Amino acid sequence: MVPMGREIIVGMTRDITFGPLVMFGLGGIYINLLKDVAFRLAPLTKEEAWDMIKETKAYMLLRGIRGETSSDIEAVVDTLQRISQLVCDFQK
Repeated sequence: MVPMGREIIVGMTRDITFGPLVMFGLGGIYINLLKDVAFRLAPLTKEEAWDMIKETKAYMLLRGIRGETSSDIEAVVDTLQRISQLVCDFQK
């Protein structure tokens, strides 16, 4: 089984007016409990992906809290950018 970690959610939706939106937040039960997500228009720059992460409560957990090791936030940024490019490449 997978070792302990932090669960996040990355998703997307298409707004009729604005186009593809990328979503980021805490995953698992926390998505329903905290409803703490950020949205941005695709495609995302690296700075926009970082800003998405930083505006959520997930950021503090990913940085490491109470002596826990930090997560690979750069990998999350990379994932957000790749998803945003994917949704732009495949419009329908």
